[in-house]
Amino acid sequence: MPPPLRCVTDETSVRESHARKGEGFIYACTVRGESHKTKNSSCQDAHLVWVGEENGLDFHILAVADGHGAARHDLSEYGSELAVRAAVARLREMCHNFGSSNHNLWNNFSLHFPRLLQNSWQRDVIHHAANYSSCQDKEPPNDELTGLPCEVDQSPVETVQEHIESDVQAQHELFVRYGTTLSVAICTPTHLLMGRLGDGDTVLFHQDNLPLYPFPPNDQIRGVFSLCHSEAPLLWEVSCHERSQHDLLLLTTDGLANSFDDTGGSDAFERFVRSFQARIRQEEVERVMSDIAPWLNQCSQQGSQDDITLAFVLLGRLQPLLNLDGLDSNTGKEAAIEPDGDVDRNLESQLKPSVIAESEISVSAQAMQLRSTA
Repeated sequence: MPPPLRCVTDETSVRESHARKGEGFIYACTVRGESHKTKNSSCQDAHLVWVGEENGLDFHILAVADGHGAARHDLSEYGSELAVRAAVARLREMCHNFGSSNHNLWNNFSLHFPRLLQNSWQRDVIHHAANYSSCQDKEPPNDELTGLPCEVDQSPVETVQEHIESDVQAQHELFVRYGTTLSVAICTPTHLLMGRLGDGDTVLFHQDNLPLYPFPPNDQIRGVFSLCHSEAPLLWEVSCHERSQHDLLLLTTDGLANSFDDTGGSDAFERFVRSFQARIRQEEVERVMSDIAPWLNQCSQQGSQDDITLAFVLLGRLQPLLNLDGLDSNTGKEAAIEPDGDVDRNLESQLKPSVIAESEISVSAQAMQLRSTA
């Protein structure tokens, strides 16, 4: 029997991961949302990062997920954890099998990864449902988890799993209970491959100080796609960028962007990520890392009230922050400038007071979309 899933528990409320390899540094942090602490409910976010070699080449992999959390998605805290595990496992396989060829890796990532991921996630969900009811070693009857009749519920695990696999409607209802979004990235020696299903944010800084957004902002998305939808493989967004000498790539769940004052559109969130990048340019990344969990907790407390995950990979040493034109008007040489503002100093003025509304998934022929019920 596999070990229980790791979750951000009521006791810890924070989970961090980090690793360094060569000039690459990878980090991720998940904090339990303020509203979940108040309601004594579980964190729905999850992350997983991996750094290693495949066929002599260095790869960095990130995955962040945001379980939907509404009543009909009552097992999404496990769905998000299963999603990041399945994603990293499939991405590592791709790096091993195709990482020596940028063309083959991109083709497999963009064309086949969404389908392979969904197959793995659905299989893992069925296995989890047949084995466990919670991360906390509680043992309510399986029918509370799977909706199975008592005579099946009392059968061996293999029988329960076979019953679910043979009942399409039971599978659909089970997958909805585990529903989650997912964002991923692979950093190869020469390229950055990014994918998104849902409403997470992806921000890329090359060696200049201008943020790039590979995917549309959340306010331009009509709904949020879910891994539990049968057509999820068709709903992925993917993007590929060549690496520069110095890259910073961030993946976040929507709890971060939703924490900022939206009266000026996405400007407040962009000011935050630019200030974050400036801080990493000015200080050792380990020093910045120690402040991230307090920042995210402050964002949740004073802003979205939601769970928040921030993951990033730093590739190469970022140079001191420069003017946009790169030149000092007096000397004609490159000149360092002050960032837009210190992260700590700017947070409080940019955050907005709000309460996360309950959300639900509505199934249509086109997609399963996350909508507010407020």
